[in-house]
Formats: sequence, structure tokens, C-alpha cells
Amino acid sequence: MFNNLLGTIKRYTKPIAEYIKKHKILLILILGLIIRLALMPFFAHGDILSTYERAYKIAFEGKSILSYGQIIPHLIEALNLKIYAILFDRNNLIPFTLLNSENSCTNSNLFFFKLPYLIFDIFSFITIYLITKDKKQQIYSLTYYFLNPILIFAVYVFGRYETIPILFALLSIYIIKKNRNLLGAIVFSLAIISRIPFLILLPFLILLVEGNMKKKILYIISILLPVIAILSYKTIILHNDSELDWILNGKHVNFFFGSSIPTGEGSELYIFLMLYITLIFITCKISKSYKNSQALIPYFFSSVLLIYYITSFYHPQYLAWVIPFISLLIDNKKDLIKHYAINIAIVSFFPILLTFWDGSLLLGIFQPVSESIGSISLREVIKNYYDINKFTNIGKTFISSFFTLQLFLITKNYFLLKNKTFFNNDPNR
Repeated sequence: MFNNLLGTIKRYTKPIAEYIKKHKILLILILGLIIRLALMPFFAHGDILSTYERAYKIAFEGKSILSYGQIIPHLIEALNLKIYAILFDRNNLIPFTLLNSENSCTNSNLFFFKLPYLIFDIFSFITIYLITKDKKQQIYSLTYYFLNPILIFAVYVFGRYETIPILFALLSIYIIKKNRNLLGAIVFSLAIISRIPFLILLPFLILLVEGNMKKKILYIISILLPVIAILSYKTIILHNDSELDWILNGKHVNFFFGSSIPTGEGSELYIFLMLYITLIFITCKISKSYKNSQALIPYFFSSVLLIYYITSFYHPQYLAWVIPFISLLIDNKKDLIKHYAINIAIVSFFPILLTFWDGSLLLGIFQPVSESIGSISLREVIKNYYDINKFTNIGKTFISSFFTLQLFLITKNYFLLKNKTFFNNDPNR
């Protein structure tokens, strides 16, 4: 009887196993979607509410979209609310809250709020698929990207719109791969408009993309002109210099200058800036020795972001930015396992990192599920037993160490191994 049962199981599972083997990419997509859809209604940080409150004013109260920063995400979210108003009563949106006791539609609202992020995520999946023509690399790259716990946390648990700038950056790489460099530069400007910190990637894009000096200047103008035009209109016409002030002296921008080495007499060396400038010099040198230097864009995008994570302060959702670029560098199972293991290690130390913030950031994301759990501040609990800043810094140190290991791995694979290039073109040595 047992043998008959075992035989029956094998008979039915064998076709399924064969189907999965032949359709691994589809399986990755389905698994990733299931995870995302399961998380979307139940978890979020309060930042998603503030951004949608602004989108509400744009959609229904006539507020100019240029009144706020990051105009592309706000435009997308405002359009999303317009669709919401067609399908449901827009009064269900008020108040914007994570608490079911204050709004019975909280869970359904969160699900709808994150739908645009999911759509952009799916298009990023497709773009990575198109960039990586080799079937095996497609499987490895898409597994790393679409099943990545860091990206899933940032967008579908924490609830931020990181997939929007990610898609524009990936599309830029894909278009440049097709030798339409000017269009690729224009698309990259959309990534910067969506997330201003993506500006730190600009020098590497310009240095590595093919073209003479006149063309490179044209690319710079194509990328920066929309950004400058928006800032100028806001500052001069609308007399709103809040975003310009944010860029010049905002808290988030100052993250890049947060780590420094004292050199005496009140002077300091900014560690990230020093390494950033060094990496630009390295890029200049390497770009001249590679026939297809633009193939190295994912490597240098990954490197500069990893250096930022290693040396500086950041908000947890920022860690999603590097995931798509590293995914484009993974072309074998061994690399996939190593990088995925590093990401799991980072996520395991995430709870320690999140205790940095006042309130209950770590457990606050559970408020749509349980108000009692969401109101607990682990930071306050830990402070009773241990120095909270030291505790947080220990977690940050471990995470920086893991990112350092990841930087070493991608450097080893793409420069120390002579036969490695991204688009399968031999370097012109």
C-alpha cells in the first residue's frame, strides 16, 4: 500500500517538477508576487501615509505637484488615488492612518497604495530579463532581484516607492546597451527626479557610456536640465526653495557627510566623499582600457552604493537601491548563493539597526495588524539594560562588514578574474 501511494505521488509530482524545471523564470515571478501580495495590506511605516496625504492634496484639492519634492512618485501616487476614487469611495482614505481602529479600510488602502510600486517592480523584472540575454544568468539575476528580502522589506513591508527610481535606472542601462545613449541619459534623469540621491551615480554613467567629449557633455545636459528646470521653476516662479534647501543642506543629503576622520584643528576628512572621488579616478582609468566600458555601469553603480552603505548613515529603504545592479552582475549559482547569504545576514541584523530610531520603527510596521504590538518601542525596552547607541552601532558595524564583503566579491569577480565582463565582450587590454 505504501509503495502504491509513493508511486502515485511520484507519478503526479514528476510532471510538476519537469514543468518547474522548464519554467524557472515564471516560478520566480509567481513566488515573488505571492510574497509581495501577502505583505502589501498588513505592514507599513508611517512615511507611506505622509506621501499619500500629499498625493491626496494633488489629486483632489488642486495642490500643485511642484509644491513637493520627488514629483514623479507623487504624480504616480496622485494618479493612483484618482483610480481609487473611481472604484471606491474616496472618503475611505480619510484619515490616513495605520490603525484599523481609526479607519476600517486601512488594510485595503495599504494594498492599493503599494500597487504602483508592484507594477514598477514587475517592469524591473522584465527589464532585467531583457538585459541578461543568457538563460542561466536570467534565472540567477531574477532570483536575486525578485526574491530579495532587502528589496521586499523596503517596498512591501516598510512601504516606500524605491521601485520607481530603480526601474528608470534599469531602463537607462538597457537603452544604453542598445547604443541609444542620449535616450538612456534622458531616462536616467527620471531616476534622479524620482530619488535625488541617485545623482551620486551620474559621474559613473557619464564616464562609462561611449562617446566623445561633446557627446558626454550632451548626456550631462540631458540628465541635469530637467532637474535644474524643475528646481528653478520652484525657486524663482513659485518662490518655494524647500527642495533646493533640502538638496544643499537637507538631513538626508548630509548623510553622505556623516562619517569623517578628524585631522586636527577642527578639520575633518569625509570618508564617503574621499572614497567616492577615488572611485571616480579609478573609473576614469578603467574606462579607457575597456572596449565596451558601458558594460561596467552595473559594477560601478553597485560599488558606489556599497561604499555609501559601508561608511554612512541611511534610512532602511535606501538599501534596496543596490539590489538591481548587483543582480546584473550575478551569472552563476555560486555567486547567487554567496550574495544571497550576505543579504540574509544583513536582514538578520536589521532589527538591531532599526532600534536607532525613536518610537517604535521596528514594531511600528505591525500597526495595521496589531496596535498593541505596533505601539511597543523596543528602543525604550533595550535602554533599560544596555546603552542603546552602542547596541545600534554594533548592528550597523556588522551590516557594514557584510557590505564590505559584498564589495570584495563583486570586485573579485569582475576585475580580478580576467575573463569576466558584463555583456560578454572581451576587454580591450
